[in-house]
Amino acid sequence: MRPLNYGIACMSMGFLIEETAPLVWRGLKVMSAVEKLLRQICAQLFNL
Repeated sequence: MRPLNYGIACMSMGFLIEETAPLVWRGLKVMSAVEKLLRQICAQLFNL
């Protein structure tokens, strides 16, 4: 199931962790997570 916001599919890093889980994002960890997220979203959107 894709999360919808006003009928538009959306993706967030917040969907991948528990709401109460502490999380620290720094430097390379942030960039690699964002890159992976974008690659997976693009692959699904464009069926790559």
